[in-house]
Amino acid sequence: MTTTTNTTTTETTPAAKPTIGSIVRAGAIGIVIAAVLNLILYFISTAIGALPIMSTMGQPITLVPVLTFTIGAGIAATILYLILTRFLDQGRANTVFVVIASLVLIGMAFTPMTSVVEPTVITVVMLEIMHLAAALPPMYTLTKTT
Repeated sequence: MTTTTNTTTTETTPAAKPTIGSIVRAGAIGIVIAAVLNLILYFISTAIGALPIMSTMGQPITLVPVLTFTIGAGIAATILYLILTRFLDQGRANTVFVVIASLVLIGMAFTPMTSVVEPTVITVVMLEIMHLAAALPPMYTLTKTT
């Protein structure tokens, strides 16, 4: 007695890559959220006396450099994510992006202690929170909304 089973094969198509427009939109949303958070944190830091302070380059850390670096980091993150999604499937691109962004964030954790003249504890804490506010919104919007 012979038993025959029918097996069907289905072709799986790779998941569609996110569009460039959706990535740019997600990056822009993350950048705006990060900029607003850092704007609020800057004014809180100013109110409690943690900012403005002098950097080791002799320039005060004011609102302009805070927003410039926040927006610049968000743009760099968006470009990196865009490149990764062109060469990798989205799941892999998300993983690689989060690893790279996390390593950059960890590397930046030391800058408030080394790039500020005579930092106080509250200054370091506020600058660390501002680093998180600059990094996490673009990381979230790029990996979750595209």
